Amino acid sequence: MSYEDISARLKFIGQISENEKVNVHTRKIVTPSLWTSLTRYIHGETRYSTYQFVNYTVSESFAWIELNHPKPGTAETVAQMLADLKSAQLGIKNLQLTYGHDRMLVSQLSTLGQAVENKVKYYQYQYDGEE
Repeated sequence: MSYEDISARLKFIGQISENEKVNVHTRKIVTPSLWTSLTRYIHGETRYSTYQFVNYTVSESFAWIELNHPKPGTAETVAQMLADLKSAQLGIKNLQLTYGHDRMLVSQLSTLGQAVENKVKYYQYQYDGEE
């Protein structure tokens, strides 16, 4: 996945508010309603497809950073990817609130959020040490 795709997805994830759902196929945020529930069901959209979308995006961002962080001239782009990851944390937290009744999903999202936080801190420490 390209830098632009990953960055756009992370920014999208960061815009998810509490009680909003994600239509993974159309990449739209939808508000809960009977119509939303029906269309999500018909299109096979579930909270787990949302989790898979978020998890895959975060994993791809980690892989992109791993591949690009040691390369000369990429410091600004890596810093922007880290900023995008930080902003995505809010969306991940809001998904935890949205799906609070699903303890397993909340645990998975919490673990993912911790991984993001740890990875951002790790790379920020690396970059701060190089200056």
